[in-house]
Amino acid sequence: MYREEETNIFNHFCNHFKTKCDTFTKILEVFEETLKSTKYKTDEYDKYVIMLLGCLNLKCFVSVFDRLSKGYWSDSEALIKKACETFLAQVFFYNNLEGAKDYCFNNIKLNKLIGNRHQLAKKLDELNSEQKLFPTDMEDFFKTFLYGTVYRESNRFAHMDFDVVNCEISGSRNNNGGLSSDLIIGPKFDNERMETTLNRLIFLSMFSVSFIENISGIHMSKKHQEVFKEFLNLCTNLNEKFL
Repeated sequence: MYREEETNIFNHFCNHFKTKCDTFTKILEVFEETLKSTKYKTDEYDKYVIMLLGCLNLKCFVSVFDRLSKGYWSDSEALIKKACETFLAQVFFYNNLEGAKDYCFNNIKLNKLIGNRHQLAKKLDELNSEQKLFPTDMEDFFKTFLYGTVYRESNRFAHMDFDVVNCEISGSRNNNGGLSSDLIIGPKFDNERMETTLNRLIFLSMFSVSFIENISGIHMSKKHQEVFKEFLNLCTNLNEKFL
């Protein structure tokens, strides 16, 4: 329906954020290769479920980028929420054989099984402190950033809070809470919002690669090392405003 508008926004998006788009594409390639090369025994249900959810998140990351790059950034944020939830579920199943069995064989709903996601983010910080899954000196990095910022903000999009809906659909921003005189039907390019979501997508996909490599015992490939350097360079030059 909006094919021409989507194409124009996609081209502008890919040109405007070329370096970050290229980095994200490389992360996806490494993620796919890591998933393909990970092996597990028939009774390692915890690893199996983590891999299952990892494959699900790979598809989710592709969908986030597709919606974002075509101008549907609230859709992409709602998918970011799903990706966060899936990633934190992987954390729940880490060395949790019985929990994985319940999930596989007893048809227990995932939300009921994993419990409080805030606690899972804290567990991830503890794992990171012990095993250095991800290079950060911040003790509560995942609780503060992944849960406190990325997950909670994406949750607002998923629940259609007025300010985020109004910002996407209205033709002009009004910081005083007033109503817009014009509404935009269809996709929309928003530099600040789209860059923020793209940054979060890159972080979340990089977290996922590192986590899968850790549980599978795979050594970082040359391709992963190269894209990780690009990622660290991106972090160094990142404006915190766009997180």
